[in-house]
Amino acid sequence: MKLKIKYLLVYALLFIVVMLFVPKSGYEPDIYLWTDWAIGIFNYGLSNVYHRVSSNDYTPLYHYVLFVYGKVAGSIDNIYHHRHWLKAVALLFDFIGAILAASLAGVNYHQRFLLSLLLLFNLGYLYNTLAWGQIDSIFTCLTFVAMLLAIRQQLVGSLCFYVLACNAKPQAIIFLPALLMLWVPQWIDSRRTFVLSLAVAAFLQVLLVAPFVWGGDQNDLGRILKVVFGAVDRYPKISMNAFNMWFLLLPHQELSAMSDNDIFFVLTYKQWGLLLFIAASIIVLFPLFIAMLTSILTKRFPIKGQVPLVLLSFGLIPVVFSYFNTQMHERYWHASILFLGAYTFVARDYVLLVLTSFAYFLNMEVILRFLSLKSYGFILFQPRFGAVLFSVVILLGAWKIYQRSNLKKQWILIREYHKSPEYNGLSDA
Repeated sequence: MKLKIKYLLVYALLFIVVMLFVPKSGYEPDIYLWTDWAIGIFNYGLSNVYHRVSSNDYTPLYHYVLFVYGKVAGSIDNIYHHRHWLKAVALLFDFIGAILAASLAGVNYHQRFLLSLLLLFNLGYLYNTLAWGQIDSIFTCLTFVAMLLAIRQQLVGSLCFYVLACNAKPQAIIFLPALLMLWVPQWIDSRRTFVLSLAVAAFLQVLLVAPFVWGGDQNDLGRILKVVFGAVDRYPKISMNAFNMWFLLLPHQELSAMSDNDIFFVLTYKQWGLLLFIAASIIVLFPLFIAMLTSILTKRFPIKGQVPLVLLSFGLIPVVFSYFNTQMHERYWHASILFLGAYTFVARDYVLLVLTSFAYFLNMEVILRFLSLKSYGFILFQPRFGAVLFSVVILLGAWKIYQRSNLKKQWILIREYHKSPEYNGLSDA
């Protein structure tokens, strides 16, 4: 216990030092929105933030954070003056994610602490929170916990954390197919687990939206749904600064000024991006799908012994999502870092984490220019260079997934099950 307390104190000191050294950083338009919403909640109450604050376009969870922040601040002047300290909340989720990722390594506390520092001193991991001031770490960490609990066969908790993730940012929806592959075998194995987990998750969702539906001056459920579904096509451009494949296909175009509804070989750019994303997702998730089938047919849970495969699959989802789709912002790569970091700790394979972190950092820095470097014309900061790096990440990551998938072994398990007396008895029946 003393050892745990010692490391907790070190984490706390590191957290304080990091916050003290970057107190005023952030992308001002985003920081202004947090401040505007916090003041709106302070003036009109949490329940009225959707119809009283016209700029509000976020799902419910972060508004609870802003509500608490306003209560602690105590006045509009304090809300505005201390607005940059809101990043402490997102930073806390960065720390929790790094600690949880390191915990998967199966080593002693000291080694886990050192591994967690590989993420906490990773510019690609913390840039989004500290330099940009965004909150992608919140939904990323919540999704990571949902995945961990699913692996540990704690489905009620898994679904609840995923509900929280989706209420933090709608982008969490990209992880649903992978999570289903962890949930479905356990649901089939236990109807009680299926009913209980869905019921508790649904109840949690109702609780989260209840203040905005029944607690305010009007029912804002429609506004919340508009926020969720309006996240698509809000910026109908080929790229919103994510260094993805479109910079390789259209190298001399101003992609943030080109509509993704323009035709490109029969289909629109948006349709091509979506089709390629779906195809890439199928390739990346196919081994996990086979593992799911093996679990269902053999009534085992082999995925529990394939943690590196699960982590790698989850880590590549945000990469292929941002790489192929149109309308992608530079921040959308963020979720990949935590999952690939955990994969690195478990598999002792550092290449993908290094490449993805470097490419993500370059993409963020060339847009925000937080470091105020003398020149951003160097090749490292060129969109095509970043797109090449992410291309390598996808190709190398897919190869590693199939290298680790044990498809042949799982096929043998399925064949043996079909030859078993249990299966033949069911067939005869």
